[in-house]
Amino acid sequence: MNAPLFDHLRRLATALFGRAGDREIDAISRAVVDLPYAALRHHAHTPTLPTWLDTDLPAAARTLLNSYKPDTSPNGT
Repeated sequence: MNAPLFDHLRRLATALFGRAGDREIDAISRAVVDLPYAALRHHAHTPTLPTWLDTDLPAAARTLLNSYKPDTSPNGT
């Protein structure tokens, strides 16, 4: 069931970071799966979503993606 999601995460990781190792896929997943899920879950019991979420959530995802630094150590994966 999650195979299409993981395929897309691999494509995004390759496009953004040039590779799709475990660490790159995890970085993408945090930004485009975990963060949005947590933000929306936080407001799940409110009648409407805050309008500022439309700008705050993409900005936070960009910050996460920009903070990724590949492991350049000889044993890095």
